Formats: sequence, structure tokens, C-alpha cells
Amino acid sequence: MPQSPELAGGEGFTFEGDAAAFYLAALLAEAYAPGVDDRIVVRVLVQQRDFGEPLDDVIVDFEDIAKNPARLSLQVKRSLTISEAKTNTDFREIIRDS
Repeated sequence: MPQSPELAGGEGFTFEGDAAAFYLAALLAEAYAPGVDDRIVVRVLVQQRDFGEPLDDVIVDFEDIAKNPARLSLQVKRSLTISEAKTNTDFREIIRDS
């Protein structure tokens, strides 16, 4: 099966790493971050499909002041075509996993 030149060259991982780094900075600062209101970042995970997370690229756990948890699961893509085309497997997989 042919690989995307971006994936083979690491470009896809760089973009995913940038997204993870954003949330890691919030984790280190014990700060809020986009995606879940009024909760701080308490854990950041990446590539967790083997551990049962369907949207596995970046997973961010948050807690509010009372320690109530929330989770944000992200599938990170540089670009995504939204269409019904049978060849559009990326879009179909993300919709299925969501």
C-alpha cells in the first residue's frame, strides 16, 4: 500500500506534534486550553488507538476546581476532504470513529 509523502517524510507527525505541544504547554502551566471550558489540562496523551481510543492522535484530560474530569479526543489532520466518495477513506474512518 503506498504511503503519503507527507507521512513518509514525517510532515504529518510534525503537525500532530504541534497540536500536542500546545496542550503540553497548558499542562506545564496548569492552565486552561481550548476544547473544554473552565477546566485545566491535567494530562496529555498521543497515539492511543491500541489502548481503546478511537480518535487517538491527541487526547487531553481536564479537571475543574472540584476535580471533575473531562476528556477531549482529537484526530489531527493537515487537511481533510469532506465527501461521499468511496475512495475518501480518511473521512470515512474519522466519521466512523467519532
